[in-house]
Amino acid sequence: MSKTSPSSPRVFISCGEPSGDIHAAELLLALRKHRPDLVCSAMAGPSLRAAGAEELHGIEELSVMGFTEVFSALPRALRLLADIKRHLEATRPAAVILVDAPEFNFRVARIAYSLNVPAYYYISPKIWAWRTRRVHFLKKYVRKIISILPFELDFYARYEVKVDYVGNPL
Repeated sequence: MSKTSPSSPRVFISCGEPSGDIHAAELLLALRKHRPDLVCSAMAGPSLRAAGAEELHGIEELSVMGFTEVFSALPRALRLLADIKRHLEATRPAAVILVDAPEFNFRVARIAYSLNVPAYYYISPKIWAWRTRRVHFLKKYVRKIISILPFELDFYARYEVKVDYVGNPL
């Protein structure tokens, strides 16, 4: 990893599941080709850790299965969100990058918004398939959608949400 300095740009990446972790790792590696001094802290999995992100928490802490386990995991998720808020307040990253996992990342988007830290959604939730009303949340709390699906451009344009299409990395 390259050397960083106090003036190095900083981002926070929030993943919540293994597929998002893989995509986030590729994104971080691509960003570092342009900014080798980029500092990244993250809610990370093994791929993002291997790409050089500083792990704040692991995605494994969010893994839950079954109806009853969701309720027992709620206090843990709330603690993670509080910790992320403290971390964002302390580090003041240039951007928060959200990767999939809308149930968790919508809350991270609200935190970033409250701290005036721009949030970008890479691999946005599939709201065009269900729960379309969530587009209004994204329009308010996310500065831009970074899309991997070409038809999302038209969908988001209908709602005047800023979107860039980058293609599917796989």
